[in-house]
Amino acid sequence: MSIDGNGLNIDRYLFGSGYSIGLSLSSCNSLSLHWGDCADMVALQRKFYKQKSKFQFQLMGLRKDMEWVRTKEVHIRSDDNCIFTMTLMDIFEMLLKQSHTVSVVAFSPDTMVSVNGVDGPYRPFVAHDWFSYHSFQAYVYQRLLIGKLNVRKFRLRTDVVLSCLLDDNDKFEIRLKQLSNLGFLFYCKNGDDYHQISQASKFYVQINLDDLIGLQHCVSVNDVRSFVSGLEQELFTSDKEEHLIEVDLSAIAFDERQLASREYIFIPYCAFKAQDNKDVGISTMVNKLLGNLEVAIRDMVDKYYGEHGLEDVE
Repeated sequence: MSIDGNGLNIDRYLFGSGYSIGLSLSSCNSLSLHWGDCADMVALQRKFYKQKSKFQFQLMGLRKDMEWVRTKEVHIRSDDNCIFTMTLMDIFEMLLKQSHTVSVVAFSPDTMVSVNGVDGPYRPFVAHDWFSYHSFQAYVYQRLLIGKLNVRKFRLRTDVVLSCLLDDNDKFEIRLKQLSNLGFLFYCKNGDDYHQISQASKFYVQINLDDLIGLQHCVSVNDVRSFVSGLEQELFTSDKEEHLIEVDLSAIAFDERQLASREYIFIPYCAFKAQDNKDVGISTMVNKLLGNLEVAIRDMVDKYYGEHGLEDVE
């Protein structure tokens, strides 16, 4: 079943792939949409989750992963060398601030964790690289499906490597991972880069906003695919000095307590400044793109309900 002119086959996307797979909007996956980032698609997934019909096969993988999350024991060693046991489910609930059963003091920077047994080996808890990201995804998506987790505002995922420049002319790479209504989410490959950015006096991101100017006029999935496929280089990337945009570091909320092997940095659009210190208008362009695509997806889902005789999901 395909939707007129929008380029999205809902059956194929929702039921022909794993629950963690996103809908690619470009050949190199530089832009994608995941059902968990769209309220209308989450509602449709909940419908089939409750019915346990055609969605049942896809849920087999999710249920298997969740059973492991519920039963997997993790051993925590506090900074006073006390050891206690929790399940991975307990820890995930804490990470999402849904459980207050364990004191935050127990998870200081010196807290260690073992997933291999009480005898270790132990690793720093704050690193968050000791558990499987896939398991955490399973937990999040299952909570979404049963209505225990609020649906986030519509957003797009990306996987684009951009160049950055610090005040000492030190260049390195950073990954753009997400476009939301409020800002960009970036990924640093290690804690050192995160720390350098947090301590810098000047920070620049090299991003081609001309691509965003074009994307804001896309009103369907097909429009986005056509635009991205017509670019001469990867989306948002540039080697031109004119595309270096200064970032107001005071607008970023850094968390120095969690300098792990990888770090995410959220940069609000208002932090990007032109040479005359004026807002460069990223927020307006991104929100226009997100608004257009959210309407297009909603129209597709509504049509899907009508064609399959489904009632709207509460």
